[in-house]
Amino acid sequence: MTAPPWLRLVITALMIAIACGSGLRLGASLRHGRQAEPDADAAGLHALMGVAMAGMLEPRLSVLPAVAWQVTFAASATWFGWKSLLASRAPAGVVPRHGVPLPHLIESLAMIYMLLPGVAATPAITMPGTHQAWLAGSSEIIALLLALSMAGYTIWAASAFSPVGIRDRRTAPREPVGPVHRLPASRLAAGYQIAMGITMGYLLIQMA
Repeated sequence: MTAPPWLRLVITALMIAIACGSGLRLGASLRHGRQAEPDADAAGLHALMGVAMAGMLEPRLSVLPAVAWQVTFAASATWFGWKSLLASRAPAGVVPRHGVPLPHLIESLAMIYMLLPGVAATPAITMPGTHQAWLAGSSEIIALLLALSMAGYTIWAASAFSPVGIRDRRTAPREPVGPVHRLPASRLAAGYQIAMGITMGYLLIQMA
């Protein structure tokens, strides 16, 4: 499938907006500490993802070659993989203070996949430094599995807007010490997560 030009422009603009918004969230955390943005590492990841995907959709906006982005997201996958391991050892119903890391691990892995030679350079998505070829067979299955993971991630992020999620967020301590609730730290962060999950799922389906 090939995305119509207008849709690619809309998605590209959305990715730039998410990158800017996530960058502002990260800057607030650096300036004011974790109280301002307890999920700062996720904000940094989404800022990088927004820039990378904008370049994938519009090559003129690309700031790094594919291999540099692969190294970057391999590092983020390692970081969130380590945090996921720590979270798996936490008592049931609680996670480390920076939130649930597994979705961000999957995001990092999905970005690495989309940047692989023969995957990124589809008719709908291009990236300098990759080859013009399809990865056949198992690659389509991987793309669909990652897309399904993004769908689940989007549903999880949307739970922040449910009555239960809003109530839990209001009753949570302002300065959490130790484990905190699994829901996103704010509606704004959840909105970024939903937009990112939908966009990544769409792009992965384009590759399948």
